[in-house]
Amino acid sequence: MVAYTRADLLTLLAEAAEVEHSLMCQYLFAAYSMKRSGLTDEQQNLVFDWERTILLVARQEMEHLGLVINLTTAVGGAPTLGHPTFPYPTSLFGHEMALEPFSVPVLQKFVCFERPDTVHPVDAFCRAAPLTTKPYQTVGELYERLRTMLIALAAQTPDLFIGPPDAQVVGGQLGTDFPRLGCLGGGYDVFMRPVTDLPSALAVIDLVIEQGEGAPMDHEISHYRRFLDILQDFDAHSFAAAEQVLSNPTAAAITNPAASAVFSLFDEAYGVLLAILARMFSHSDETEDDVAVLRSVAFMPLMTMGIRPLAELLTTMPAHLPDDGWRAGPSFDSHGPVLVLPHRAAAWTVLSESLDGLAARALATAGEPGMPKRLRYIAQSLNLIAQRLSAGLGMVGAP
Repeated sequence: MVAYTRADLLTLLAEAAEVEHSLMCQYLFAAYSMKRSGLTDEQQNLVFDWERTILLVARQEMEHLGLVINLTTAVGGAPTLGHPTFPYPTSLFGHEMALEPFSVPVLQKFVCFERPDTVHPVDAFCRAAPLTTKPYQTVGELYERLRTMLIALAAQTPDLFIGPPDAQVVGGQLGTDFPRLGCLGGGYDVFMRPVTDLPSALAVIDLVIEQGEGAPMDHEISHYRRFLDILQDFDAHSFAAAEQVLSNPTAAAITNPAASAVFSLFDEAYGVLLAILARMFSHSDETEDDVAVLRSVAFMPLMTMGIRPLAELLTTMPAHLPDDGWRAGPSFDSHGPVLVLPHRAAAWTVLSESLDGLAARALATAGEPGMPKRLRYIAQSLNLIAQRLSAGLGMVGAP
């Protein structure tokens, strides 16, 4: 038996978190790039259906990222919430991790990412695997390696699971722990589980595999099947379903001042969200009420009333002036590793200041000439979210 170390396990878990985060961002980008006007009623209904399905898969990638972080916490590690700047190469059958608008080639890449072991790579649109030092070439192989490592380490190390269980995020806290017909998850199609021992750790591995990445069998509600169904449906109807959005958008590539300002707002909002999540997943002496405040800010309002509408708005804004048809888009850039602020009082103060600053800048930007009307509503939402965090801090006695 190979003699693994805790450091080996934490390194592989960090890689798994990076993969899940990157997949999630790519799925969100494709969904947000889809048209919301200029289509026939039939075409718009198809687009809404495809977007809804892609967002479902993206939420389950968020779930997978959360489960990997729970597993990391259980074995004594810190959360990994960063990822390399898009685009970047990956060992997953030659496809690169890249932010690209909805299209046939992009759907084919997603099908390959989610390929079951029983499907030949060629039949899942997979390219030849590149030369890589990684011991895996599919997400399924990554999780099987994690399974092997967990079993071996649990046998070698009786005290493998040393992390505090109350530092993990579970479905009961999110209000998602209830079954739903036709999905592999609870509310919002996610199901967060605690990890306290080897059986619960392996159950997390099984859930991730069952939902999509490297599933041993193709089933109708796997990620692989969902993407393949969209691809086949899109091929059958063949129309321009997405805006002409820049791939892997950067600040330098967006020359329209209005779009550039919104791009910067999104970048800042995504950074604030990741900082809040990092504190929530690695809190120290916070009470349950404290952590509930962080959850009440991050999961539903900031993601759904800040991140999503800013991303959708960007994909409708001209990237250049004069308008040449290209649209801007979100970067989902984590700007390297997301650092955890170690001291509770200072961390909460910094988080509150960051969210207040974001809300103030959004309100100021929304008031500038030529800005879309929707931006004012988003800015007001961000201001309410900042007030919620401030009120929560006062309620639980934090600075």
